[in-house]
Amino acid sequence: MLARSAKAKGTKFEKRMAEELDRGFMECRRQPGSGIYQDFPHDLQLKLGELRLIGECKKHKNIWKTGERWMGAADFLVTEANASDPRIYMDLYRFIELIEEAWAVGVSTGSALPDKHKDKK
Repeated sequence: MLARSAKAKGTKFEKRMAEELDRGFMECRRQPGSGIYQDFPHDLQLKLGELRLIGECKKHKNIWKTGERWMGAADFLVTEANASDPRIYMDLYRFIELIEEAWAVGVSTGSALPDKHKDKK
């Protein structure tokens, strides 16, 4: 019973996030099978112009308490573990605001990416 309720909670969260991110200037959809198919990895696909991003959704009561504490009143937090790429943590609605503004001013997507990340577009 627990597995079914956890799956339902995850599916509901994925649907809500896809709806929140699906805007006129960018599209977002749930991946078929929510990541179980090799051709459709993870949970979400976000399209912004030619840029395609794949996202994973996780819902938990205290998903990242330390990150929240570190971030404080800042708009975003950048972290880096040893021997990995830096990561950004930020509020979803602030992220949407950032993308909307970039789209409005015509910022080119992907132009500032280091070469090793350009093939991930």
